[in-house]
Amino acid sequence: MTASFRTIAMAPFLTEVLTTPWTPPVTPPWQNRDTTVITNLISVHCDESQWKYPHEFNPSNFLNEKGEFEKPEAFLAFSAGPRGCLGENLARIELFLFFTNILRRFQILWPDETKAPDLRPNFGVTLSPSSFKVALKCRQPNLNSTKWDWNN
Repeated sequence: MTASFRTIAMAPFLTEVLTTPWTPPVTPPWQNRDTTVITNLISVHCDESQWKYPHEFNPSNFLNEKGEFEKPEAFLAFSAGPRGCLGENLARIELFLFFTNILRRFQILWPDETKAPDLRPNFGVTLSPSSFKVALKCRQPNLNSTKWDWNN
């Protein structure tokens, strides 16, 4: 899921307000207190100096040499530092539960196997995927039930 957050950032910009003077490696003129800094997350998440595969969805961007998960400093989907998003854990848990329930119950198939979907995002205030169709096939069809039992 972390690779998904890097590839498609829902909000392409991150806004922070400096509350104390900050001295970066190069001294810019905007380092004063109460300065709003807007970070372009797309440029950070697609930076060729930070990612093995900067322009594609590839979970190995988050694996170290031993094959273990590692969160790079350049991953800022939920901001960073003490003012990071308080809802990050909730968002991860909700997405995990949603997708595992879908994948447990259905096979996801391409209706037209000859044509892959367009994975380029649509730019706007937020990024959104291009629309495409998928087919869902029940893994264990239960013809006697008319309602979903999500507890199984």
